[in-house]
Amino acid sequence: MSQSVLDKWFSEDLSTMVFKDRKVLNDNYVPEKFLFREDEMRSIIRNLSRALKGDYPSHMVITGPPGTGKTHVIKLIQNKFNEKARELGVDAKMIYVCAKDLSYHKVLVDLANEFGLRIPEKGFDTASIVGKIAEYLKSVEYTNIVVVDDVDKMIPTVRYPNPIDSLVFKMTRLDEVLNRISPVCLVLVSNNRLIETPLQPYTKSKFMPERLYFRRYNVEELVEIYKARVEEAFVSGVVDEDAVNYLSAVVYREYGSDVRIGLKALLRAGEAIEARKAKVIDARLLSNVLDSIDADLLRDVVGGLDIVELLVLYSLLLLKKMGNDEIRTKEMYEAYKFIQEMARPSAKPKSMRHVIRLLDKLEIQGFITIDKKSFGRGLGVSLVYSFADDNIEEMYKVVREQLKALAQEELIAERILDEMVMDQLRS
Repeated sequence: MSQSVLDKWFSEDLSTMVFKDRKVLNDNYVPEKFLFREDEMRSIIRNLSRALKGDYPSHMVITGPPGTGKTHVIKLIQNKFNEKARELGVDAKMIYVCAKDLSYHKVLVDLANEFGLRIPEKGFDTASIVGKIAEYLKSVEYTNIVVVDDVDKMIPTVRYPNPIDSLVFKMTRLDEVLNRISPVCLVLVSNNRLIETPLQPYTKSKFMPERLYFRRYNVEELVEIYKARVEEAFVSGVVDEDAVNYLSAVVYREYGSDVRIGLKALLRAGEAIEARKAKVIDARLLSNVLDSIDADLLRDVVGGLDIVELLVLYSLLLLKKMGNDEIRTKEMYEAYKFIQEMARPSAKPKSMRHVIRLLDKLEIQGFITIDKKSFGRGLGVSLVYSFADDNIEEMYKVVREQLKALAQEELIAERILDEMVMDQLRS
């Protein structure tokens, strides 16, 4: 390849200035000024700053829809809290752990490491790790703030089937272990407003948190948020003003005001211009980008399922395609056992209790909805599982793609992908 061609390509790319600062569109970017969350930030700071004065903050539960700023607000406050603690010379500390897809044991390991205890993932049981944390806190005078994000997405295990309850129970009883008031203030962050439902009565009696809800942004607020990011991220003139209005309306209407979706769309649209596939970010380009994001999000989430979870979801999808809109627990489990035995004859099907826990996880991840329904006098009440009709075909396609990949690795039998499987399931 000639040097002149390389020079030409470099010249073309260097002359195409799209981004001023690409990182401001990243999920992990925390802006210095957080729009439309002043009230929520003030409430959190008012409570947690008590720890800096030698007082005792209340435990907290912070909930709200995805993409409404909960994590970014907490991280912003964490940075400032620890900065103030250093300035004041107090040993209060605010630590943060994301519990998504972690077991109770792994969450404890991460918390201990955030305290600087250097606990390996293997070699210590949960009691030993809690003991190490308690030993550390014994040497600390002030209350420490422990933030656990995505706490509803902790993974149940045989030993700890209710990991949220186990975590809250242990953390809130450290005062009894240490014989002192409030060594830890526990802050739980979740998209699920019913996060306290799994807590047992004896855990709730000790926890008693302040509750804070992050409402979804309205369209006007989304417009201002995206305008601020566009101004920081892009060279002037790259983004059409009408595109920001369009994006804000779509994110509000179709994505529950999840700001992250719009930021990802702007980033991909900017990269399309860099690749000279478009000249300006307009509504049409954003519409195409959002379609590709939808497909990628579904593939990412399905790709994160293990084999059993995938087979459970596939069983539900087959029942749905057979015309069953409200699937009861018993028929769901019978379908799963049939598919499991066909796909992995040498593996014993999981118990109904285990499968029901997996269904709870599938609901949290947005695949299904679970409701209680009465079927009339004498027929009792049952859980029913259903799908949103607008994504059923795409989900079915993506799940089959994932199963086909597993079949090619000889982890499951390919015969479960035969179109006749629904006829066999009916019989």
